[in-house]
Order: sequence, then C-alpha cells, then structure tokens
Amino acid sequence: MGIATIAPNYRGSLGYGRRFVHLDDVEKRINAVHDVYHAVRAAVEAGLVDGSRLCVMGGSYGGYLTLMSLALYPDLWACGVEIVGIVNLVTFIRNTSPYRRKYRIAEYGDLKSMAR
Repeated sequence: MGIATIAPNYRGSLGYGRRFVHLDDVEKRINAVHDVYHAVRAAVEAGLVDGSRLCVMGGSYGGYLTLMSLALYPDLWACGVEIVGIVNLVTFIRNTSPYRRKYRIAEYGDLKSMAR
C-alpha cells in the first residue's frame, strides 16, 4: 500500500525504567521533539520512507509532540494530525485537577516558573 509507520520510543515514554521516563521532564521536554525528528530523518536517510510524503500524528502527549514537530520542523512534514494534544503547558497545569497537579508539575514544570 506504500504506507509505513514509525513509532519512536521517545524519551519520557514507559518501558526503559524510571531514568528514561524522566529524560524529558521540564526543561528537557524539547528533547522528545528532537527524538521524533531524528527517528524520521534516520528512516528517510536509510531509504525506508519517502521524505516528501511524511505525516506526523499523535494523541494526548503525542499530540503535543505532533504540534511541536510541526512548529519546529515545518519543512519536514507534508501533514500532521493532532488528537487531544496539550497545546499550552501552562494552561494544562492550571486546569489539571489539584490531586494530579503535583505529579504533573514534576514532569511539566511549575506555573510560577513557566508563566512569563
């Protein structure tokens, strides 16, 4: 069918232990976006996919990565599909239930330091 799927295990995802999960916390968040880019570039350079027909897609945190991938690497993608992604980390933390907020702050950052 001419369709390929790349599902990178970007830093911050589960499966490689606690240290790996925290490799994209707060100021390191952007590194997960770079992981997506490098996974796709490697596939293009290896001749596994057509670099002119790339689409990035994700939901929830993957939706955030989709939006950031489109914003930081717009010339790489032919299209993007974002599904219920985090658009703004400040409003995400602000609107998260108080009982979950303390866990999210450790991962995404504190409102006091994020809002400028």
